[in-house]
Amino acid sequence: MKKRLLVFTLVTAMLAALTGCGGASVKLGEYKGIALKKVTEEEYQSELSSLLTNNAKMEESEEPAEKGDTVNINYAGYLDGVAFEGGTDDSEAGTDLVLGSNRFIAGFEDGLIGATKGQELDLNLTFPDPYQNNPDLAGKAVVFKVTVNKVTKSVVPELNDDTASKLGYASVEALEEQLREDLNQRTFQNQIGEHLMSVCEVKNIPQKDIDKASDEWYNTYYNYITALANAYGADFNTMLYYYTGLQSTDELKNFANEYAENSVKYQAIIKKIAKVEKIAVTDEEYNKRAGDYAKNYNYEDFDKFVEDYGADTIKDAITMDMVIEFIVKNAQIF
Repeated sequence: MKKRLLVFTLVTAMLAALTGCGGASVKLGEYKGIALKKVTEEEYQSELSSLLTNNAKMEESEEPAEKGDTVNINYAGYLDGVAFEGGTDDSEAGTDLVLGSNRFIAGFEDGLIGATKGQELDLNLTFPDPYQNNPDLAGKAVVFKVTVNKVTKSVVPELNDDTASKLGYASVEALEEQLREDLNQRTFQNQIGEHLMSVCEVKNIPQKDIDKASDEWYNTYYNYITALANAYGADFNTMLYYYTGLQSTDELKNFANEYAENSVKYQAIIKKIAKVEKIAVTDEEYNKRAGDYAKNYNYEDFDKFVEDYGADTIKDAITMDMVIEFIVKNAQIF
C-alpha cells in the first residue's frame, strides 16, 4: 500500500523525536552545500520490486512448499524414541514457519521443501554442538515427526493500473513518479544522516536518554510488528523476520540498544541545526504535517494521534523533516 512506502521513515523520525538531548553539547560540521546522490535505476527497480512483493497476497496452496513459503506445522522431536522437552508443538494453531528463516536447527526447514498440505514426514537430524538452548541435546541424533497443516505462498501482483489503484495511486505513472520521489528523499535522508554523524561532534549525552531511546524504539517497533502479525494472521517471529531479518525479540532488543546512542546523537545534531538556522514549526505547518502523519499512521481520529504520541514529540518530528528539507535544498544533487 502507499502508506507502506513511508512507514519506516516515519517510524524512524517519530522514534528519534522521542529521545531527549538534555545536557548534550554539539559541535556542528559543514551541512550546507554537501553532495547528495540520487538513486540509480537499479536501486529504483529494486524498490519497485520490493513494493510489489510487500503487497503480495498470502494464499494457501496445494503446490509443494518452496524456500520463502510459509508452512504451518505440528511436530514432535524424539531422542532414542522418547519425546524430548521443548521439541513438540501439537497445538491446534500449529507453528508458522518461513522456509529459509533458519529458525530451526540445520536441516529442519530444508526437509520441508517439497512438502505438501497434509503430508507427514520424519526428519532425521542432528543437533549442533554446542547447543546453548539445551546442552543435553548438543550433538545428538534425533527424529522430528512433522505434519504439514498447510502451505502458504506469496502471490506478487503485476504492475498495472489496477494494482496502482489498489495501492492508492491514479495510475502506474503516478505510482512510479511518487515512488521515485520517495526513494530519492529517503536516500537523501540516509546520506545526510551519515554525513552529519561523521562531521558533527556530540558529547555529554546522559545515559538515561540512551536507555529511554532504546526502550521507546523497542516497544514501538514491537507493537508495530505485533499489529502486522495480527492483521496477517501470522506469528510474531515470522512477521519480525519478514520485515527486519531479525529472528527473535532478543535480537530486536540488541538492535534497539545499538540504535539508541546514534539516535540520540542524531536528534541532538538536528535540534542544533534548527536552532542555528532558526527553523521553527508554525501552527499552520504543525497542523498540515501532523495531519499527514496521522493519516500515514492510519489514524482516523487526529486528536487520538496527538494523545498517543504527544504534541511535543510530533513537533520534534516535524522539525526533523524541516531540517532535512533545508539541507536538501542547499545541497549539490547529482
